[in-house]
Amino acid sequence: MVTSLWQFTERRRSRGSSRSGDARIFTELHVVMLAVVTWFCVSHPFIALSLWVCVSCCMMSWWLEKPVLFIVSVALLASSLGVRAEQAYVMLETQRYEGKVVLVDDPEPQRYGQAQFVGRIESGKRVVIDVPFALLPRNDDLAAGDTMRVKGSIKRLFDAETSGSIRSWYKSNHLVGRMTLTSVTSVEKASGLRAVPEFFRDAIDKGAFMSEGEKSLYMGLVIGDDRFQSEVQQAHFRATGITHLLAVSGQNVVLLLALAAPLLQRLPLHLRFLCVIFLLAGFGIVTRFEPSVIRAVGVAVVVAWGRLQGAQTTGLRVLLLSVTGLVLVDPFLTLSLGFRLSVAASLGIIVLAPVLMERIAVARRSAIVESVIVTISAQLFVAPLLLGFGPIPSISVAANLFVGWAAGYVMIWGSSVGVIAGLLPSWLSWLGFFVQLPVRALLWWIASAAKHLAQFQAPMLGGLALVVICGASLAWILLKRHGTIRRVFSCMAILAVVGFSIWSPTAAVFSQEESSVLWIPGDSESISVLWISADANRSDIDRFTQLDQIDLVVVETGTRQMSEHIARLQATTHVRAIWAPSNHKIKGAQRVLSTQTIKSSVGQLQINSEEKRLALVR
Repeated sequence: MVTSLWQFTERRRSRGSSRSGDARIFTELHVVMLAVVTWFCVSHPFIALSLWVCVSCCMMSWWLEKPVLFIVSVALLASSLGVRAEQAYVMLETQRYEGKVVLVDDPEPQRYGQAQFVGRIESGKRVVIDVPFALLPRNDDLAAGDTMRVKGSIKRLFDAETSGSIRSWYKSNHLVGRMTLTSVTSVEKASGLRAVPEFFRDAIDKGAFMSEGEKSLYMGLVIGDDRFQSEVQQAHFRATGITHLLAVSGQNVVLLLALAAPLLQRLPLHLRFLCVIFLLAGFGIVTRFEPSVIRAVGVAVVVAWGRLQGAQTTGLRVLLLSVTGLVLVDPFLTLSLGFRLSVAASLGIIVLAPVLMERIAVARRSAIVESVIVTISAQLFVAPLLLGFGPIPSISVAANLFVGWAAGYVMIWGSSVGVIAGLLPSWLSWLGFFVQLPVRALLWWIASAAKHLAQFQAPMLGGLALVVICGASLAWILLKRHGTIRRVFSCMAILAVVGFSIWSPTAAVFSQEESSVLWIPGDSESISVLWISADANRSDIDRFTQLDQIDLVVVETGTRQMSEHIARLQATTHVRAIWAPSNHKIKGAQRVLSTQTIKSSVGQLQINSEEKRLALVR
């Protein structure tokens, strides 16, 4: 389908026409309409027709060179594919399972001595698999592509009370059940062509020659493997808005093709295209086909096909055509937040960045100015998606400038020299250690910058601030010839940052049905209190990581999960005191053994110790 779209959009009119012979049948507006209509019809299917009928209509409208008819035909095809995807997504019921499981991703350590990964059972369905560490083989690490013969039980993945965002994540990954393993009989490592990408992934891992903390950050930057990144470091990256550096994207794909370019240029054109496809497939396997990788690989395939056809086109056209083809292949990609963020960031860089480059009048445009413009463009386009998870850190642009260049060097070094270092024999390990010293220095810089910028307590940008800033910026761009008016709008944008961006959680209204997190700010006569219930999750805690100080944190339970929540909070916020139950596992927390009374801004609060839990009453 992507091939047909490309041929159609790049085809020239050669028969008698009053228009120019090289005029495109498919304009940029048609491409935008095609992408928008396809996305909408795939995510909101309304009719299911025969696929042969839809494909025939697409081919006929392509042959007749009717853009509007082609868009309608693709819309019917998208709706039909969306309906079939929904019908095929059937949850597995509770059952016993004995057979083979193929690992789709790498096992990720969880709490309480368990690991979790996604596996494909013999019926082809994908399930989330929980397995105790004691059942996993100790002599060899499991990785995606390995096959296990197991016994276990399968149950439903979610019920009616599961939130919509979690349901969307399950569907975007095609997960239909949850399996708990009771035994692992045998393990077979990936073989054949499937083992080639794993060989290079293992080489990158073995060539690290650094501490565990450095290695976790290194693997995240090079191949997007952030499974072993500490909770504290994750909090630093989220607080500074640079988490995207650990998601492999188009920058890594460009780097891969640039490294392979000297060899690819020596091959015939068609063989070169096949080699590019092979490289991209291997790269996708190494990085586990994350949503951002799927988008980047799709764009690279469309560009490679265009080069094969000798066509020249714009970045917007390439991006929209690749997105159209990808969502037709997998309709559930529209539910993936990572995919939507990747597409939005790419749109910002392609659409807004060139306009800002042209409008900003500087005598000599430097790399720093261009980096700022690209970062701002991407941030503005992803902001509507991120606001659903809370305010956006205003320091993210500065943080990207501080660490973005270093992250780029780490990616380049790890993808080239890092692979060679991993292939060195054991008696040359000292050489690998020395060649990785520059990378270790860059990793120290990235981690230190993220830590100190996170503790800087920069203001957060909420929805109102972003609307005002975007409106003022748009007016500033459009009013190029009106210097006075542009200065007025510049002042408005600055005032918006200063006035609206200072965000803090508002005082919660106390009720007997407390929310998972209750924030009560302090005043001149009382202390600030943060109550965290047992069912609080990571996103609930992250809302409070940008506060300067919290006088008292009271936790309902003292579990390991709660300890991780508190560690993320303390990574960026000064917490003066922590109260926890008698059986807590929270470092530095004070045990509450009897009833305590707190004077807060909403009145007297009473903390009761009940059955290894704390209760909050007024």
